[in-house]
Amino acid sequence: MATCREGFITLNFVPTHVMTWGGWIEDSPESPWKEIIVMFPGNPGVVSFYTELCEQLYEKMKIPVWVVSHAGHELPPDDRLMPNENNNTHLYDINGQIKNKKEFIRRFVPESCKVHLLAHSVGGFIALELLKDDDVADKVQHSYLLFPVLEHIAQTVNGRFLQNYVLRILWLVYFGAGFFFMLPNFLKVLLLSIHAKIVGMRLTPLNKQSIMLLINPKILRSVFNLAIDELSVINALEVDLIKKRKDKVLVYYSDHDNWAPVSHYENLVKAVPGVKAEICKKGIDHAFMLYKPSSLMGDVLIERINRNRVK
Repeated sequence: MATCREGFITLNFVPTHVMTWGGWIEDSPESPWKEIIVMFPGNPGVVSFYTELCEQLYEKMKIPVWVVSHAGHELPPDDRLMPNENNNTHLYDINGQIKNKKEFIRRFVPESCKVHLLAHSVGGFIALELLKDDDVADKVQHSYLLFPVLEHIAQTVNGRFLQNYVLRILWLVYFGAGFFFMLPNFLKVLLLSIHAKIVGMRLTPLNKQSIMLLINPKILRSVFNLAIDELSVINALEVDLIKKRKDKVLVYYSDHDNWAPVSHYENLVKAVPGVKAEICKKGIDHAFMLYKPSSLMGDVLIERINRNRVK
């Protein structure tokens, strides 16, 4: 199994968790690498959810793999270093996450190195926004947007459910999370195991660890505040941007996704003729790391990244 290194770095004023396989981000300013893989998560942006996938990519492709959390979605050992979200919403909303990821690319990707940019769900929207910047786009060899939310998220099945039901009882969600957070670990594991069986979730040790990190009232506030911002910001498909960068973009949709439905695929291929877009034929869920082995998505990515390797 590949060795992982991890730590918190400050990006756009917020301590941000990074995990890497095949070399740490600050190992050498004169990197020997010709190419690296950088991944942006969905929401929630807890990077350990993607460990299984990243390990597979590194072991099979021997390209360094870096995954970057979303600002506010993981807490450093001393969380007093985190800017208060109530007074600094601009650091944690969609635009704050875009700035966070742009600073990462600019500071840590060597000039001589090309990036295979992987992005899941809202990470896909963030990755596409980064391609507006010519300097960032020049560093990107290719980008792979996995089940991305690129348009009208508030009108999707899950978007409507979030607005009409979940957001109305957020106080109860936070109360429940606070109660769960205070329980002894054996009770947390028991409750998670019961929930996993009910919903058909794979409760692997990694998923268990990631969910334990997530169910923290402070983190959940960041997660839901970002989700609320997504509902208002992600509206019309950015057709001109996709046309401009379509040689650097592959958009990969699920065939049963209540965040990014097949109709979004149809809108995209109609609006941008010639865009590289696919519908998954492997039955992979939107939260691909939770319900089926991540290796299914890994196999998809390995095949497609190999088509775009640096020569």
